[in-house]
Amino acid sequence: MTTPALDQPVTQTIGTNANGCTTDTITCNNPNAAGQVIFQFFNNGVDMGTDSGTGTVTDTLVCNAQGQLVLTLNGASSVVTDVECLAA
Repeated sequence: MTTPALDQPVTQTIGTNANGCTTDTITCNNPNAAGQVIFQFFNNGVDMGTDSGTGTVTDTLVCNAQGQLVLTLNGASSVVTDVECLAA
């Protein structure tokens, strides 16, 4: 039997990096520490990929020259406008 994924809250910590650029560190927790957590990233409704882990996933978005928040995962960078946190 497969357990359905449930939306979880996203915790945000806003900061500023050494270049004076805004950062947004986002964290997703699964109430079950041994359970899977998945961040799904979107740019104006377009799926930009996922990041996943066990128990907790944390990623940092950093502003670009246009002031947009950008996520870099596995060497690829994408503007992110929305994030969904799922726990299974």
